[in-house]
Amino acid sequence: HSGLARPLAPRGSHVRAGMLTIDASVHGSSGSLVRFIPPVLFLSLPIWVCAFSSWPGPPLALALAVVAVLPRLLWQPSQPAEGARFLVASALYQNFVYPCFFGSPILLAVACWLRPLVWLPLTALWLLFARVLSRPDLRSGMPWEDFAKHDWGIVALRRFLRLRLHVSEELRSRPASQPVVIGIHPHGIASDYRVAYDGLLYDALPGRPVFTLAASVLFALPLVRELCLWTRCIDASKRVASAALRRGLSLAVIPGGEA
Repeated sequence: HSGLARPLAPRGSHVRAGMLTIDASVHGSSGSLVRFIPPVLFLSLPIWVCAFSSWPGPPLALALAVVAVLPRLLWQPSQPAEGARFLVASALYQNFVYPCFFGSPILLAVACWLRPLVWLPLTALWLLFARVLSRPDLRSGMPWEDFAKHDWGIVALRRFLRLRLHVSEELRSRPASQPVVIGIHPHGIASDYRVAYDGLLYDALPGRPVFTLAASVLFALPLVRELCLWTRCIDASKRVASAALRRGLSLAVIPGGEA
């Protein structure tokens, strides 16, 4: 690859022994209104479930909205990821906000039981849309670069983990039009770090579309589906993966899950 121009190293990174290292501590600190959008999107389901039910009703809906916004008021990505405010903000988000959208099927079931005339038709419409009419998980996903880079929860997770991304200069020098398959280990219980590293890949491998293969069931869960699509996931089936490589997309595979 000596005759190929190498991309410039992104801000906050360094190259040592042929390996580019990107430190998450300098990524995602720019001011962006996108950080205030996820509370509305991710917590809209439980909030509406509560607001339109006789129990627990609007008071709990308001409490959920406050819990969603409070971590973002306690700590800003432009601040150092240390101290009591950062720890409290991270604990609130990871233990209360984050589980809300992973528990979306339970919330939907509760909503359908409390208000069947409202939520059963809405659930049916969502299933029709997500499982029949709109299937970006079977093609080229639905990437949202600004979300992957700057969402408050993702940035906080990167900082808490002190995430660093190491990419070989050989891979960076390879033309983006030539797809590669990147193996990542370990998978763990949920491989949440995958959500955290996606925003770093835009700078680590500029111009190269890297999509992660994700379990099919994730695209059938409200809110979880959107999180996967926005952070460049596609279905882990062999047919979808093969078609993606033929279209020139690079793939990340995390053995231990469905892939």
